[in-house]
Amino acid sequence: MVLLVNQFFFWCVLISAYSFQILDGVSSYRQILGMWAIRSARIPIHSGHTSCFYWLTVQFGASSTLTNHGGVTKDTVPSYRVLFFGNADFAVESLKALADCMASNSGSKGLVDTLDVVTSNKNTPVRKIAGERNLTVYYWPNLPSLNDGKYKIGIVVAFGHLIQKRVISALPSGVLNVHPSLLPRWRGAAPIVHALLNGDKTTGVSVTKILPRKMDIGPVLLSRMYEIHQNCMHRELRDSLARIGADLLIQTLRRLPELEEIKTEQDQLCVTYASKVDAKMARIDWTAHTCKVIYRMHQAFGDTFNLRSLWRRQHVRLLDMLSPENMTQMQVVLPDGKTYLPGTPYYDKESHILCIKCVDGWVGFRNITIKKTMTASAFNNGYLTKDWNKDVRFENFESSKTNYPQVDKLSKVGQSHL
Repeated sequence: MVLLVNQFFFWCVLISAYSFQILDGVSSYRQILGMWAIRSARIPIHSGHTSCFYWLTVQFGASSTLTNHGGVTKDTVPSYRVLFFGNADFAVESLKALADCMASNSGSKGLVDTLDVVTSNKNTPVRKIAGERNLTVYYWPNLPSLNDGKYKIGIVVAFGHLIQKRVISALPSGVLNVHPSLLPRWRGAAPIVHALLNGDKTTGVSVTKILPRKMDIGPVLLSRMYEIHQNCMHRELRDSLARIGADLLIQTLRRLPELEEIKTEQDQLCVTYASKVDAKMARIDWTAHTCKVIYRMHQAFGDTFNLRSLWRRQHVRLLDMLSPENMTQMQVVLPDGKTYLPGTPYYDKESHILCIKCVDGWVGFRNITIKKTMTASAFNNGYLTKDWNKDVRFENFESSKTNYPQVDKLSKVGQSHL
């Protein structure tokens, strides 16, 4: 009975508080009344009704005295001494976000107290940003002392190296990892590339705790899904996920104790792996790859390795591919009346597109690199119109190995989070 009476007063007081807001906007009245209402009604702040009452007190100005869902008030924001591990472009946004959270020059407390960086060499994107922000940099595997309490937490983003158990154990809050996929899907070095190659409709970012001995196996603290639009290219997707990752990282640090209590273990039945990227993966097989597969390869490699093929023993790169939808919209007039073998080139004069026959249709490119980069029109004038090239087709690397062994000299790339 007493509880019912208290809750009756609760609603009455909130209505009164709202009246104060309308009449004179005195926030102190609203704060006092809002908090008095909750406490007199004996409603626990962390009860199942928290979200409802938290919203109400925000409306009436009392939220500044309440704790948020992570149990952290404005006066008890955690402060971290961070050792950041990163190399590739994907890591840049996270490093910037951490640097922006450092204490100001005026001495006010920030989410990040100190921030030092570990990277592989002087030429990484992370090293460049660290220099711009005047951060101390160490080069892997040479690390600063971890036994003097200088660092509280480690953060790994697009680093590409396994963090040893001794490093994890030396950091009181452990090590976090920002990974550009919805784990356990696409564990490994190149989740963005594999999401595009596979034609995934969605991907995302996961923030996990790092465990010793294996990569990307730790529990997920926070994640967010991202929809991949139909013609999304690798660099665009990487940059979008990098921004999401930076935001999730800061959220995770602010709510770390809470998130560690509700962390989610990865489902081993749903694990897929994203192996390191090899330049050979960008080679087109005209006798096996469909139009859809070639376009997915273009999305994954078009702004990094570029699609690869052979023309008279020479390496060529096929650039600025048209999507299957664009091929239809451009009304490219394709040759008919006879059978064309895979790899057969055809230049469409109306659209200025180089079309090449694959296993189930034609794909189109606006530019090509053969010795130098040129337009499809220039390639037509300089190569396709010559009598000696009349019956020449683009070839697969595999079918040319025996005759031209030099074509197999493409370097491997192991860059993390391509």
